[in-house]
Amino acid sequence: MRITLLGFMAAGKSTLGPILAGRAGLEFVDLDEAVAATRGRSVAELFARDGEAVFRRLEAEALAALAAREDLVLALGGGAVEVEQNHAYIRSSHGVYLRWPWPVLSRRLVGPGGDGRPLVEEGEAALRRRFKAREPLYIALSRQVLAMEEAGPGPGAQRRVLLRLADRILAAAGWRRGT
Repeated sequence: MRITLLGFMAAGKSTLGPILAGRAGLEFVDLDEAVAATRGRSVAELFARDGEAVFRRLEAEALAALAAREDLVLALGGGAVEVEQNHAYIRSSHGVYLRWPWPVLSRRLVGPGGDGRPLVEEGEAALRRRFKAREPLYIALSRQVLAMEEAGPGPGAQRRVLLRLADRILAAAGWRRGT
């Protein structure tokens, strides 16, 4: 079983992925981290030094290397859907779009405490354009679209929400305990 998490930056793919993988006994791979590890630089450094086009090529190469693997939960980078050669891999897996309303993503990216991801320096208007361009691809490539909601205060509430989401994804993917 392969499950691929799709969504814009700050959608929670890298947060939900390990929980989902652990719940099902699958391996978790964060594609951004895999690309960074192969190059010995952070994603931000790769974007700054080599540019987005080079990063997208490296991302596609890393995804192609994972194509034969099963028993995997993969968190895609937010822009991986923009590269057409990635579409076959995504469609061959149980793709799940973590769908957040734009105001929530905007607050996470450019609000106080934003995490300095590449492309955030373009500003909110540019990010929103990217989001609007990518969202139809997220939907078209996914087998499951999850309308996300913020958890209440405290880590316990967040963990409960993430476990419920993991269970919904696994049920939709046809996973059964012990399989």
